[in-house]
Amino acid sequence: MKTALIVLDSKAMTFILQKMLEDLGFSVFVRSDLETAHDLLGQENSPDVVFLDKTIHEEPTASLIQTFPNIKFIYVSKETAPEQIQAALDLGATEYIMKPFDHDILQSKLSLVGLL
Repeated sequence: MKTALIVLDSKAMTFILQKMLEDLGFSVFVRSDLETAHDLLGQENSPDVVFLDKTIHEEPTASLIQTFPNIKFIYVSKETAPEQIQAALDLGATEYIMKPFDHDILQSKLSLVGLL
């Protein structure tokens, strides 16, 4: 079973994303910040994908992504400007999802990164 870790600042968006991922067959972990999320990374059961809110995690995320290159990192953000998306990808994000999104978009992004 594929596993996902969600680290978003919105409880509502976390709940919605968790439900979508579970519907796709993922086991889901939720953490409130990168510090508490770190306990799941690098372990034997590391998540296959981590969903992060770009607006709250830019600085520590770049080093985190470099530390765990085998994990897919997907930014979830309301930012839609091409330069913002490019900045996220430059930080090392595997993919980028703009809010709001639906089940089809999530499924498409997960397919693009090889998790479906």
